[in-house]
Amino acid sequence: MRRAGTLFLLAALPVCAQFGKPKVTAVASIDQPRFSSDIIRSLERDFDRKLESAGPTPFNTTMGATRGVYIPGYGLVFTAELDLMVTPAAGGLLNRKFTPAETAGIHEKKLAQLPLLQQLMRDIVTSTAQKVDIIPDSEHVVFAVRLWYQAFEDQTRLPHQILMTADRKSAMAGQIMEVSSK
Repeated sequence: MRRAGTLFLLAALPVCAQFGKPKVTAVASIDQPRFSSDIIRSLERDFDRKLESAGPTPFNTTMGATRGVYIPGYGLVFTAELDLMVTPAAGGLLNRKFTPAETAGIHEKKLAQLPLLQQLMRDIVTSTAQKVDIIPDSEHVVFAVRLWYQAFEDQTRLPHQILMTADRKSAMAGQIMEVSSK
């Protein structure tokens, strides 16, 4: 009986939270460039096309579309998630297990793809900075790619995320900062 009463009280707690008055805060108007969603979508599609058609072995294993956002006072931020190559699946219906030689081969191919991705990302940041003359030179253009790995893969010397960033003026000059996280 006590247990039923306790459960009833715990279940009723969220009801009390619904009766509070919402807090109203003033929103300051900031005189910043306005980005239409069409411009952002166009840049997202352009990034996806570049990722899917890059080099001799394209990064056609994107894990979803590139996403972008304009943050007033900061700049443009784009994110993508991809695999450096088409990686065979482990497990599944065939319960596939990889030999050490196969795992090492996949690792070497991914290491070879990494510099190509980094150069492509630099090019994307530079070309975006040149295209978006609506934002001030002091605002940033950022492109972050999160890399996807399967559980069996050797991830030695492979980053989990690559971030390319620069203010617009520096990006147009090709001076882009790269941050990779393991």
